[in-house]
Amino acid sequence: MTTLTFFKFETFASKFWALSMMQRAIPQLKNERSHEFFKLLGTGSRSGFSVVPDWSTYALLQTWPNERTADEFFKSSSLIQSYKTRATCISTLYMRSAKSKGAWNGINPFERKEVEVTPSDPVAVITRATIAPRRMLDFWKHIPQSETGLVEEKGLLLKKGIGEYPVFQMATFSCWKDESSMMDYAYRSEGHASVIKLAKQRGWFSEDLFARFVPFRCEGQWEGRRGILDLS
Repeated sequence: MTTLTFFKFETFASKFWALSMMQRAIPQLKNERSHEFFKLLGTGSRSGFSVVPDWSTYALLQTWPNERTADEFFKSSSLIQSYKTRATCISTLYMRSAKSKGAWNGINPFERKEVEVTPSDPVAVITRATIAPRRMLDFWKHIPQSETGLVEEKGLLLKKGIGEYPVFQMATFSCWKDESSMMDYAYRSEGHASVIKLAKQRGWFSEDLFARFVPFRCEGQWEGRRGILDLS
C-alpha cells in the first residue's frame, strides 16, 4: 500500500522550515522501520513537469505493508506532528498499486500485491524520471508540447509536479476519474503520445518509472475542503 501526503505552508518562516526539512527529516525517516520506502519531494509551480519550484507545497511518498501500519505512523510520528504545527493544510491519499514498471533509485517499490482496476475506479499515476545530463535541453524543450490542453483534459481530477531535485530528477502525480480518461490522455493525446515516442528514441532518461494506483481513501484538509481529492 502507498500513501502520498501533501503539506502546504503560508508564511516565509514555515516555507523556509519545510525547505530545510528536505534534508533534516531524512535521518528520522530512514530510522522509521514501519514504512518500506519513502521519498521527500518538492513540487512544481505548474501542474506537470516544472523547473520552477512551488515553495509553498511539499510531499511525502511512502509504501507500507498494510493500512493499519500507515495509520499508526500518521497518528504517532513526532515528525508528522512537527509538520502539523507549521502547515496550513495537510492531506494524505491512500492508494493500492495496480501496475508498475521501471525503477526508482534502482528498485521498483510499487510492484508487489497489485490489484485490478475496474472501469469505475479512479486511477492515480506517478511518472518519475532521471534525465540524462546530455539530453537535458532536448527534454525540457519538448515538455510544453506534452502538456498541451492538459488542464482541460476530460476526467482529470488532480495533477501536481513532484520531484527530488529540480531539473534532472522529476516526477508527476495525477489522478483521473477512471482508467479510460487516463488512457485517453496518455496514449491518444497527440502531444503527449509524440513526446513518449521521442523519449524512447532519443534516450532522454537514465532511469524512469511508471506506476498506476487505485486511490481508496483521502484524509486531512486542503484549502477549505475535506482532503486534496474527493473520492466520494
